[in-house]
This record gives sequence, structure tokens and C-alpha cells, in this order.
Amino acid sequence: MASSQVAVDFVTLAREECCGECLPGFNGMLQVTGLVQKLAEGTATVEEKALLRQTLDVMASAAKCKMGRLSARFLRLLLCEA
Repeated sequence: MASSQVAVDFVTLAREECCGECLPGFNGMLQVTGLVQKLAEGTATVEEKALLRQTLDVMASAAKCKMGRLSARFLRLLLCEA
């Protein structure tokens, strides 16, 4: 669960630093924020965990800014163990 709390803290920071100029980055970060919070609380369903992975995959390849792409990659690695 420690990695889930690190993910929550990281998402909060990353959301502020992403440029917000593209849909994969802006909408993806909004969606990821809620999903990571649910994961940290232990209330995320199997479907929500799958949606989180899918959203991070899209962000990692399609976000316009480097912060959006790298944030998604970092979260995928971090949450792989959660």
C-alpha cells in the first residue's frame, strides 16, 4: 500500500506540472487522479484497475508534453507492484 500512497502524492504533483494542452494528458491525468485515489483507499474494482492501466498506456504514448508521458510511465512502474 505504500506505493499507492506515493502514487497519490506523485499524481497530485504531476497534475500541476503537466501542460494540459492535449486530451490524453489533461483528461488522462484527471481520470488517473481519481483512480489512483481509489486504489490507495483499497476501493478500486478490477475494472477500474484495468482502466487505470489502459489510461496510463495511452498517456505514455500520446501525451503532448514530456511530463505527461514520463508521469504515466513512472506510475505504471510504481503501480505494477501494487
